[in-house]
Amino acid sequence: MMLEVQDLYVSIDKREVLRGVNLTVEEGEVVAIMGHNASGKTTLALTLAGFPQYSVTKGKDNF
Repeated sequence: MMLEVQDLYVSIDKREVLRGVNLTVEEGEVVAIMGHNASGKTTLALTLAGFPQYSVTKGKDNF
């Protein structure tokens, strides 16, 4: 496994912006995150990248 996200909850300024995200990417897979505007795609990417304004309040990510 290359990336696993389990039951991820994320907050910005004490406002919950992601709830219960699950994602598994195996080694060698190519994945696209798609969704409507304001559905959390960029928030997920920036959280996984470690941007400090995004607080993981529950769940875990494994690289």
